[in-house]
Amino acid sequence: MFKLFGSIFVDSSEAEKSISRTEEKAEGLGTKLGNGIKTAAKWGTAIVGGASAAVGGLLAVTNQTAEYADEIDKLSERTGINREELQRWKYAAAQSGADIGKLEVGVKTLSGYMDDAINGNEKAQEAFTKLGISLDDLKNKSQEDIFSAVMNGLADMEQGAQRNALGNDLLGKSYTEMLPLLNSGSEGMKELRDRADELGIVMSEDMVKANVTFGDTLQDIKESFGGVVRGLTDSFLPMMQQFADFIIDNMPAIQEMLGGVMNSLGDAVA
Repeated sequence: MFKLFGSIFVDSSEAEKSISRTEEKAEGLGTKLGNGIKTAAKWGTAIVGGASAAVGGLLAVTNQTAEYADEIDKLSERTGINREELQRWKYAAAQSGADIGKLEVGVKTLSGYMDDAINGNEKAQEAFTKLGISLDDLKNKSQEDIFSAVMNGLADMEQGAQRNALGNDLLGKSYTEMLPLLNSGSEGMKELRDRADELGIVMSEDMVKANVTFGDTLQDIKESFGGVVRGLTDSFLPMMQQFADFIIDNMPAIQEMLGGVMNSLGDAVA
């Protein structure tokens, strides 16, 4: 069918040949395409309906992508982890049954611990030293790099009380959420994050920002249409108020009329 339509638009001779071959087989074009599409009007309805469904579906998918991008964008702003790397962690966490949303709590706790260590807190410095992270690292590397180093260090530590205590200090409550991921080891975590790239599910920084912009634009459109509807409501409001006043003013008569109807109905049912 698609080939036939394409031929009609480009070269009608191909369409004529197709119709001719169909007729030669003693199958009318209408029969060939089924009883549901017999007239030009129905053809038009089917085409427009299909196009509308396609556009609606595309818009829905695009909107979902924009919402996903907005989630990544906001989480990136709050955690300091770049948008691409955050998507890799999101995939790795999901594959391990963890919730990436809990990551925000962990990064905030880690950030506070980093400040304590930089400002001379010996306990905090010792905690980072156990994971091979020096004071110079804390001062010169990004929060994203320190987070990755902490996750890899904890992942390669022997499971037990010491790791749990250190993980709770550095990542707070999110440490427990991340345990299934950490138990896969640093190599396992790297494989999962690399897998996100292999599957093509990591959106670039630019694409995330572009989708966020599109989502904001859609919201503006919705708000604008809302304003149009409210404007129409303002226009109709006086008339609707008059109608409401009419109902109130005539309520006794309306009640009497309805009462008579209900009594008659009751008698009929009885």
